[in-house]
Amino acid sequence: MQKTIKSLRIKTILMGLGLMGMAFSSCTTERGDHPVRTSDRLQLSLPGSSTDKIKSVPKEGSNFYIKLRAASDWKLTVTPEDASSWIELERSKGDGTSSTSISVSVSQNLGASRSAQIIATSAGIRDTLIISQQGTGEVTPTPSPTPSPTGEYILGDATMLEVPALYGGSQNYFITHRAGGIVNYSLEYDTDKRHPRFVCFTFDNTTSAQSVRRSDAWQWDPYVPQRFSTENLFRGSGYDRGHMVASSDRLFSAEANRQTFYYTNMSPQLGDLNQKFWMELEQKVQAWGRNSQLRDVLY
Repeated sequence: MQKTIKSLRIKTILMGLGLMGMAFSSCTTERGDHPVRTSDRLQLSLPGSSTDKIKSVPKEGSNFYIKLRAASDWKLTVTPEDASSWIELERSKGDGTSSTSISVSVSQNLGASRSAQIIATSAGIRDTLIISQQGTGEVTPTPSPTPSPTGEYILGDATMLEVPALYGGSQNYFITHRAGGIVNYSLEYDTDKRHPRFVCFTFDNTTSAQSVRRSDAWQWDPYVPQRFSTENLFRGSGYDRGHMVASSDRLFSAEANRQTFYYTNMSPQLGDLNQKFWMELEQKVQAWGRNSQLRDVLY
């Protein structure tokens, strides 16, 4: 009888891992490691708000200021690279300062809506602002602070094949992260529960490439207001910061890997689960995703 119960327990655990693997994946991280809050040493913000990370610009273009505070030398970059053709920064680097204002010029947009990121780096810390500009052509999904008719904030493309039905509700943010114009992954984040409802992504010939290393670029997701940040909730909790989209799932570019370290992509997990059983499960999925003989696209 005892042997039968033990067998049933093992089967239940394996079935549970299999079912969870359909919706989520995680990544190893050391138990109890303490993230550095971006705002302690570096902060990039819009005038009048230290938490709003999205600047909406009309199709006619605009000139505005951003504020930067850094404890040491800093640098600003614009991504994707082609966005530098329509976004001009007054300055792109400087010394540590308590606060400085930098002029940003966004040119007129004669095509479809578009978006870009302004990324500040200083002493290995990053902070990001999103620039979203309206277009005159066909509207495509771009970051926007305007909620959908269901109340949910739509900051991505919910029509993609891998995306489940959205839950709706003003507490939820649907986000599609892109790296160099390539869809990296999407998620629906519940700000009440402080946890993703789902993440989804694909493996194909481009996204399955292994071109970079793990970045450990822990930071809050710039698409979600800072007041919902879970950075401090992990401090001293005894739980790992378990990736949903694993760091090793996204090694096709440095930016793609950095985006996997957004806290909206994290789930609290006990170390024994995160660093052993879950890691074995995601390694199996990665082996399938990187086997071009097995798949065209793995969703």
